[in-house]
Amino acid sequence: MEMSLIVTFASILISMVVALIVSKLTKNKDEFQRAAIFTLCFAVLINVLFQRYEISKLAEPINSAAKALSEEKVNSILVAFKDSQEEFSNRSNDVMLKALKLRFREFEKAIIDVSRTGVLAVRLSDLESVALNVVKSANMSIKATSYVDSSEWWKRPWGRRYFKLNERVIQEGVKIDRIFIFENEDALKKDNDLLVCNAMIGVNVYILLLSNLSTPLNEDVIIIDEDAVAGQLVFNTNKSVIASNFSFSSEFIKGRNDIFETALYSSEIYNLPQGSICPHYTFENLNKDTSNGT
Repeated sequence: MEMSLIVTFASILISMVVALIVSKLTKNKDEFQRAAIFTLCFAVLINVLFQRYEISKLAEPINSAAKALSEEKVNSILVAFKDSQEEFSNRSNDVMLKALKLRFREFEKAIIDVSRTGVLAVRLSDLESVALNVVKSANMSIKATSYVDSSEWWKRPWGRRYFKLNERVIQEGVKIDRIFIFENEDALKKDNDLLVCNAMIGVNVYILLLSNLSTPLNEDVIIIDEDAVAGQLVFNTNKSVIASNFSFSSEFIKGRNDIFETALYSSEIYNLPQGSICPHYTFENLNKDTSNGT
């Protein structure tokens, strides 16, 4: 506080001296006024820069404290694991100990993998939350494929919220290109409502039949803002999701983008037929879901 006052008074004093010198050197009133304004601005600028410097100094201990708290939380979790492991080891029945080790092994593998490759494996039970956050993070564009079984994504209760979020980000200026991929014409007709509903909210919809792909497909991809973050859903032969991964890695993003561009090259743009109506199920309870914050 004392230093701030000293800087303030010093800058004002310097400004007054400069203004006085200028007044002695010129008889032109306009020149004097310009010099006075300039020196006053100089004083203000010096104070602003000093205040920013002081604020940055204040932020340092705050950031250090936050880092310490974060590290303390990690340490406390590891200590809790160690304590639980010791407690379970003292029991004659080792079921809980084995279950705990399996859970920790899953956590350990995820951390090791992300530190080594930059790719984070997301548990399928967390996929809903992550998928919604991925869409929310978009500022400019979303490119995605949709090969996943509609009953596992679009037609689930949270799929309606995902759909509504797509509509919201489009209204906020985000461009969405989505390629819907089908095994054959029958599968396309079965999920034609997805094409209609997506096109109606402003998604650039493309259609691709697997027979037009030169390579087999075993994943869906999403790319946010071209190179910000990308994700993948990995399928089994029944089109059920068996894994999900996300990454900031440029190599991972390029791989997902290559898949998208290959699919786009073989796809056709979907033109919304005049008079189309999005089926009721897609919009059912959307406003209710949103108002409940679910």
